[in-house]
Amino acid sequence: LIRPEPEWEHWDDSAELVHGIPRAKLLEDGRSAREVAEKLNDELRGEVVYTDSWGFDSTWLSLLFYHAGLSQLFRLETLSKLLTEKQTTIWGQVKQQVALDLNIDRHRAGPDARMLQRTFELTAAV
Repeated sequence: LIRPEPEWEHWDDSAELVHGIPRAKLLEDGRSAREVAEKLNDELRGEVVYTDSWGFDSTWLSLLFYHAGLSQLFRLETLSKLLTEKQTTIWGQVKQQVALDLNIDRHRAGPDARMLQRTFELTAAV
């Protein structure tokens, strides 16, 4: 969890509902932007990280690193660069089934990453 900076006002009722995390919990239990950015750089330095929500994730990562006062030392790319045409065609349906199989009903980093990895594996096998 990341403790919101004072000017981060985007965590509203709809974000709370999607993620299942009240803003008060983020303020109480979240880590600072700097701590999270340092950890990401330590773990991912020089790597390419793929996301299915590049526009959203790149915006938030930029904001995180800006407030941390650090440069991002890894690259974020859209997952679509890895997918074949066939994978792209079946991605949504397979992802939905994987979410059900893994019982994922909230948008959280760990479960989302597992869901994307499993969806990629299943679509690549087709």
